[in-house]
Order: sequence, then structure tokens, then C-alpha cells
Amino acid sequence: MIQLKVKFKDGKIKLDEKNKEIRNKFFKSLEDGSNLFMFIEKVNPDATALQIKMIHSCIGVVAKETDTLFSKVKYDLKLKTGLIIEYPDHTSEKSFKDCSKNEISNALKELIDTAKMYNVDLSKLHLEMD
Repeated sequence: MIQLKVKFKDGKIKLDEKNKEIRNKFFKSLEDGSNLFMFIEKVNPDATALQIKMIHSCIGVVAKETDTLFSKVKYDLKLKTGLIIEYPDHTSEKSFKDCSKNEISNALKELIDTAKMYNVDLSKLHLEMD
């Protein structure tokens, strides 16, 4: 799974060099005839419904493949990305829907890294769109 930042200019999708490298490395890793699922969304200043659905779907795949509770994977992700702060007398937790685009992107990157660490194939990801 990859996440690319692109610009739409002059009727074409433009990638900077870093994102071209990421795309090329990903495409080289594919087998001929691989099926891909793509998300394209206009960047907004805050987390979007699609990003939140993607995060929850990825958490579900990681939880299932590692035989871990969904809530545990979600909690650990939020803890690693600073969305949960544990104090001696209480815990402060930020909802994904209240995240900035940077916070939600960081959470997604951490989740992808976690999946890789456990050899979880996120191609099993399936989003139900309303």
C-alpha cells in the first residue's frame, strides 16, 4: 500500500520526484496482472471521511491478521502517534474525526509500518463507501 501526494495541473496528475520514486518502487513490486484498489481524494485541511474509513479498515485488517482486538490495535496506533496521552490520573484521547490532515497522515503511515512489521498484507483492505 502506498500513499502519494500529487497535484492536478493542466488536466494531468503531477508527482514530485520523491513521490515518483515511491510510485515506481511500488509498481516494480507488483506481479503482472495484480489487481489494485485506488483512492483519489482532494486534500482538505482536516481528516476526511475517506481517510477515517481507510484507517479503520486498515486497523481491522491488522487486528484480524495478528489475532488482536480492533480496540487494542486502534489504541496502540493512537498512543504511538500522540493521539492518546496517558496521565497519572486520566487518559486524553483524540478522535480521528478531529485530526488534522497531518495527524491522520501520520497515523496512516504508522499503521502501514505496523502492518509491514507483522507481515500483514493490506491488499486485503476493503472499504464500504456510503
